[in-house]
Amino acid sequence: AECEEYRCEQLKRLHRIAPQAAEALEVIRRGDGERKDHAGPRGFGARGGDMSAIRILEREMTAEEFARRCAGSDEYTIEQGNPIQTSEQFSFVALDGETYIGCATGVAYRNGQIYNGWVYLSELFIEKPYRGQGLGAAILCKLEERVAGLGITNIWTRTTGYEAPGFYRKQSYQVCFELENWYFTGHTHVGLRKALAPPASPGSRGDLGASDGQTGSTSAIRIVEREMTAAESARMNAGFDEYTLEYGNPILTSERHGFVALAGDAFIGCASGLASKDDLAYANWFVLTDLFAEKAYRGQGLGTALLRKMEESAAALGCGNISTWIAGYEALGFFGKHGYEIFCELENWYATGHGRVGLRKT
Repeated sequence: AECEEYRCEQLKRLHRIAPQAAEALEVIRRGDGERKDHAGPRGFGARGGDMSAIRILEREMTAEEFARRCAGSDEYTIEQGNPIQTSEQFSFVALDGETYIGCATGVAYRNGQIYNGWVYLSELFIEKPYRGQGLGAAILCKLEERVAGLGITNIWTRTTGYEAPGFYRKQSYQVCFELENWYFTGHTHVGLRKALAPPASPGSRGDLGASDGQTGSTSAIRIVEREMTAAESARMNAGFDEYTLEYGNPILTSERHGFVALAGDAFIGCASGLASKDDLAYANWFVLTDLFAEKAYRGQGLGTALLRKMEESAAALGCGNISTWIAGYEALGFFGKHGYEIFCELENWYATGHGRVGLRKT
């Protein structure tokens, strides 16, 4: 199971686990590294093989194991007739004079030179004194126009129930899922989507509303297409934290939990995910980000065993629900057999026409 927006988080894990991780992944993808430990012990490929040599350990993947997990997922994607998608970020910042006051960032995916039909709105932030003056709508429109000009036809995002669902509805977004009790205050985790119109003529959209006497003159505000600086990104994150505390929610940190499967000493699979927590307890939802078994070991119960271990670990933390995202060509039947239900599908995500599917289980 692989969630597309965790691709960046996965790359960060590559570099965090060990400096050699990225190099290990490239060696595996080129095919000039040793692969004998990935094929499995002799005679084990047949169903019903001896499972007694397999161990499942609770630990994080090594750099080489994580690189192999990424390469194995890519191999499966290609087998299903889909090219490997690469991501590209588009960002706008709002400035009052030279002062940073907001941003909008989207992540788009490409199949070679062709963008797929979706962009993920990962960040939309406006400093508190500038809210309610049309700046949020203006910078969002700038991003929408930019990606629509590339042929992208849909945008989606996620927000909290206490944040801005009403704002997004005014911008023609529709709710596509709600995951209840995501936060300690009982607020939901809300997904929204919108069909993008062809780009309008320059200057016809994204204009700021007239100033209503609040801080800043709209005539001094500029919206510029560029990435945020490190200081601007830090300010955005601090602003999100301030907003979270205003609504009575603690600041959460993510904690990774995982298992690896070994045949002897050879890595053959993994399960991994993220639990959010404050200083006292874990939140209600666990996010499964990785579930992988080497091809030679599929159909023998290894995926089930890894998933069960992961679910038991999440339950022991106090998490009452688990969610994950997969490709429509992956393992819908497998997850269905284990009690998972679809809560969202973003159609035509992949070159083959398959969607991106959200699954949940209590």
